[in-house]
Amino acid sequence: MLSRAWNAALSASFDAWARSYDQDVVPMLARRGHGYLELAKVILEHVGGLTASPANPILCFELGIGTGVLGSAMHRLRPKWQLYGLDISAEMLRRAAATGAYAKLFHGTAECLPVGSGTVDLLVTAFMMHSVMRRQVALTEMLRVLKPGGTLALVDLYRTTSRWPVISSVMDNILSAFHERGAPSRYASIDEMRNALRQVGFSVSAGRCLDADETIAQRKTGKRMHGLIVATRER
Repeated sequence: MLSRAWNAALSASFDAWARSYDQDVVPMLARRGHGYLELAKVILEHVGGLTASPANPILCFELGIGTGVLGSAMHRLRPKWQLYGLDISAEMLRRAAATGAYAKLFHGTAECLPVGSGTVDLLVTAFMMHSVMRRQVALTEMLRVLKPGGTLALVDLYRTTSRWPVISSVMDNILSAFHERGAPSRYASIDEMRNALRQVGFSVSAGRCLDADETIAQRKTGKRMHGLIVATRER
């Protein structure tokens, strides 16, 4: 019941945000020292040499696609890959469809992925996991759909160690109400997310801060670190 209410609140918040989403998030990312094209390049640098061919098409599945700004950048850099996308917001999906970047789009949540087990080469999610209530359920689903040896690139806003979890939880939800149109949030530190990945069976192979200024999250009230974690499903 609580999970359904949480997801309903997320859907409503992101539907309301869809119209101004690009105008809001692109400048916010730029203030951290990178844009979505640069983010796509960083992700591709960390996920290894995936090469598409007619006999071996690469399936990349992006979760929490928003309006498709990251997916469009991924498609520009890897036009031969098959790109699927999922979002909880129908309005976000409608705008993402207009980009033409995605071969398939799904309306749903990361807690129940609409593809078969062992079918995905690369999972990408950016700035979504802090919105997921049942984190372990979603991570277990991600592990399920990846092929053996497949990779998850998980970009998110992470709490810094200088922030107490209880205070962080309160402040993050206040800030979420302001920046994400009232969407509920559940932020983790990068170490907490690494541990959560390991607990469901992932092998964590890399992690890094993405902020051009690595002190910004400590210096500014309410700031969280932009970080990337790369994890794989063992063969």
